[in-house]
Amino acid sequence: MNKTLDKIVKSAVLAGAIGIGAKANADNIDPLTTYLQSSYTPTKTVANPNPTWGNIDGLTSINNGTEVAAVWDNGNLATYSADMSTQISAMGVTSSPTGIAEVPTSLFGLGGQFAVSDSGSIDFYDASGNFKGSKLTTSTSIRDITYDSKNNRIDVSTQSGTYALNADGSLTALIGANPYAVKFINLGTNGSGVPIDSMLQTGNAFYRSDSNGNIIEGPFLTNLGSGFNQGIAYTQTDAVMAVSGGFYIYSPLAFQPYMNYSVSTPEPGTLSILGLGAAALAIHFRKAKRCVRYAGSTALAAAKSY
Repeated sequence: MNKTLDKIVKSAVLAGAIGIGAKANADNIDPLTTYLQSSYTPTKTVANPNPTWGNIDGLTSINNGTEVAAVWDNGNLATYSADMSTQISAMGVTSSPTGIAEVPTSLFGLGGQFAVSDSGSIDFYDASGNFKGSKLTTSTSIRDITYDSKNNRIDVSTQSGTYALNADGSLTALIGANPYAVKFINLGTNGSGVPIDSMLQTGNAFYRSDSNGNIIEGPFLTNLGSGFNQGIAYTQTDAVMAVSGGFYIYSPLAFQPYMNYSVSTPEPGTLSILGLGAAALAIHFRKAKRCVRYAGSTALAAAKSY
């Protein structure tokens, strides 16, 4: 009898929580229909600034949306001004990378600013390129990563779909889309203080996300990056889509004035259950791999096929 009563109480609580969440989301602004358009024209294109490094494999905005960072086939990472006009720094990171994301240094207790993925794991580096630790995952086909600042977690695009990364390296399914570029877009409130639901961008498609990072609507298709995105960065002055051979630069999209560019502190009350154990994790998996360090004479790794 007690077990039956317990199940009834749990079901009632769950139903109530779902109802409250649904109502809250119904009151929020739908960014897909409010701030997106299907066609965009780049203001300029930038050819691969380091062709001897191979193809571009990932892109992210950094430093509160004032700069961007990209990774190349041979394991080099370079940072640039927001419009890609000036290279600021370069360093060697993970060999054969697939994606990059800026993360808070507190994530997993590792002290890393850059998270760089390969096909099966995510490595963490500080701003100077020093290796800080690694997180093995249950995937062997990671295509890109993004930091979900609302839920303090990394979302992972793989060959089989897009997932939320759990503290133990396991993956929780979000959606079936499997792009080579993925970006979580944390939106705040409009000019009247009305909350705007966040978005998950997969390649050139956008999905509406609820307060727990779950996908509730989409896709909304665009032509950003001409559909060949390898990485996505939104800065305070531009929108940048990376493709294998260069970058498409766009004027800020309509939702960007409402973006939260910071990754330093998750929003109060939005820490995901998926990330609760991350800060307390004491043992970090490390792989016996060599990091390809930046040098002008570095031999180019074999280009990946897509």
